[in-house]
Amino acid sequence: MVKAVSMENETITLMGEAEHIWDESLMLRNRKQLAYETPEAAEEKDSHVSRIFEKPPKPTRSRPIFDGAARGWTETFMSSKRQQSLVIWLLLIFLAAIWTLRAHSLHKHVLKKPPRLGHRIRLAARYLADSCREDGKFRYMARAGGGEHVDSEKYDLVHHAWVLSALSQYALYEQGGEDRLKKEHKGDVPVDVTKALLNSARFIISELHVPMQQSKSFSSERIGDFLALWSSSMDGRLEATTTANAMILSALILADKAAGGEVVDLRILQSLGNFLVEMQRRDGLFYRRVLLDSSSSSSSSSVQASREEVCGNMGLPLFALLLLSDLDRETANGVACPGSSWLKPAIRGFMGIAREEERVRLSNVHHKMSTHYWVVIAAGELLRDGSPYLNQSSLPQWYSFTDHWGSSEWSIEDVKETILNFVEWALESILTDFEVLPSSHHDRDEEMFGALTPQGECFETAQRLRALVSALSFLPRTASDEQRSSGNNDVLSSRLLLRSRVERAANKATEYLSSLQVQSPDNPCRGGFMRAKSKRQARFPWQEEPNQHVDDVRMDFVADAMVALIGERRSLLDKYVSA
Repeated sequence: MVKAVSMENETITLMGEAEHIWDESLMLRNRKQLAYETPEAAEEKDSHVSRIFEKPPKPTRSRPIFDGAARGWTETFMSSKRQQSLVIWLLLIFLAAIWTLRAHSLHKHVLKKPPRLGHRIRLAARYLADSCREDGKFRYMARAGGGEHVDSEKYDLVHHAWVLSALSQYALYEQGGEDRLKKEHKGDVPVDVTKALLNSARFIISELHVPMQQSKSFSSERIGDFLALWSSSMDGRLEATTTANAMILSALILADKAAGGEVVDLRILQSLGNFLVEMQRRDGLFYRRVLLDSSSSSSSSSVQASREEVCGNMGLPLFALLLLSDLDRETANGVACPGSSWLKPAIRGFMGIAREEERVRLSNVHHKMSTHYWVVIAAGELLRDGSPYLNQSSLPQWYSFTDHWGSSEWSIEDVKETILNFVEWALESILTDFEVLPSSHHDRDEEMFGALTPQGECFETAQRLRALVSALSFLPRTASDEQRSSGNNDVLSSRLLLRSRVERAANKATEYLSSLQVQSPDNPCRGGFMRAKSKRQARFPWQEEPNQHVDDVRMDFVADAMVALIGERRSLLDKYVSA
């Protein structure tokens, strides 16, 4: 009973409390205070917020402790990040340089400098001029390695004419002032070749004669009455070759021009020109040689020729006839123009060889064109800028070119286009032969870099380089607006591409040819050019003989290499001026 009463009283008390109005302040007063709501926590919170917006202090760096005068310098140096970075970069560059030089030495790389062509040309000219003796003969051969070489008893007159032509072209090169754009180096002065020119020209003139004793005239209708270079053949008959007399004619013309017209009588040159015209066939090609019976005084002669022999050196008579036509001019209606007696046979020769090659190419799809480098050289003389031969302003209106029979007449544009097409084929043959050579001929770090032939012969490379630089004198450098609007864009583009290929090959060949020159001041052959740069790989005993003559310095090697470098330097200067 008592327990029931107590439970009732407790219930009444709870219901009474529920009826009171809710007092929030009472609740807050009775609530226990949390830890983060204390005054100390609030003060710490305010200081934390202020630290967020404050600039952080600079970190302190521990520095090495030094004693003495080095302490101040060390502290200043180590406190600068820029100087530390500079030291690191300098160290890396130094290590890279050591690694590069070490790699070059391991792989036998040679850091090549571009050859000074003007200096090399004068070295070669000095070698040729010093090798000319008082009697006019040149020292035929020497050994760059120091060995002795005994000259042959029979002196080569064709190679003599080759050297005379080269010295004449050098004299004209110096007279033209090609070094006006470049300051001469100390001690590098032009070479005086006048004495060598006069002596060697007199000697070659003394070797010319008329085989028929009863003939005293310079001009005649009989080939045996022409003043030319005649020699005895193996069977005892008199022999005269087209290439030899063409080489002599061009050499004498150039020497006369270089010496101011005081070297040779014009009648001698005309007689040599008549000999070449007489040796020309009706189709424009030339016979290789003429054989005469020494006891015969008739005009009948045995003439031997074949297409291969004729086409090989046919550019020589064309080149000589062009030079003679410019020297032996004629006047028509008050206008001085190239001599038609020499220019027309030369044009017939160009057209003849171009048509012959086209005929052979069409009849035989596998025909590989020969490297007609002398025809390209002659074409360079004919088509170069400023050439008087096919200049309409220097030729009278009635001037025309025809074949031997007069049945075909060619305009100046026909002649130019035919020769250009032929030259493109000839250059393609030279460039293809070079481009298919092994990588050793195209890798700058290799010994054979730039050699235009498999074995790197000086003479062959120089001949091809002469053809390449001659082509640069007339191949288009850029396309003008008039040429673009003419409609022959494909032809123009192909010739521009051909020119770029020719320039690249010529630059490489120039480097190789320059590397063949003897440069040592103590070497008596200084300025000369060696036969080749390295020995051939011999698999048989008979292949060892050429390796014994690698260091031979022959006069025609030096002559052709010098002329090739002259042509390359002229093309580079023309490119520099036009740019």
